[in-house]
Amino acid sequence: MAMPSIRSFVAIELSPDTKAQIEEIQNKLKASTADVRWVRSEGMHLTLKFLGGIQEEQIPEIADVLTHCSAETGRFNLTIHSLGAFPNETNPKVIWIGVEDESGRLGILQQSIEKGLAPIGFKVEKRAFTPHLTLGRLKSPKGRRAVGQLLEASRECDCGTSTVQEIFLFKSDLKPSGAVYTKLKTFALSE
Repeated sequence: MAMPSIRSFVAIELSPDTKAQIEEIQNKLKASTADVRWVRSEGMHLTLKFLGGIQEEQIPEIADVLTHCSAETGRFNLTIHSLGAFPNETNPKVIWIGVEDESGRLGILQQSIEKGLAPIGFKVEKRAFTPHLTLGRLKSPKGRRAVGQLLEASRECDCGTSTVQEIFLFKSDLKPSGAVYTKLKTFALSE
């Protein structure tokens, strides 16, 4: 009998302080009463690589790659600011907040994970890595214009800086109330 696969991804977790500031921004946007499924702040993270369904026996191999990638990358700071929407503010479907890393280490780490996991069977993502945090997804056109106007008005928000000291291999369980994330493994970045 085939073992059930584990829906998993590699991500950076944000500081509680940053999450609290993001929650304040979400609360302002909620005033639009648009039909949005908001991401709970405790579930907020910066995904570096979505792995999809993996088997338990693949975890040690994945962990070896992530240990190597994180050991090669020094700690860095992420600045969380500027709101936006995919495809755009006039027709928002996904509301996001931007993530910036002046050191360039975030991009190097993400590329190193992509390249490291390719030989063990994970497809390399063809789209360019655009670091962002999803705040919510619109479920219907209701209130779309209102939320778009709020986005434009508060585009230049600032949620401060988060220091990245580790990355995580997460498991994602989809529940009716939303996804539940569990840390499977932790990988420290070098000092």
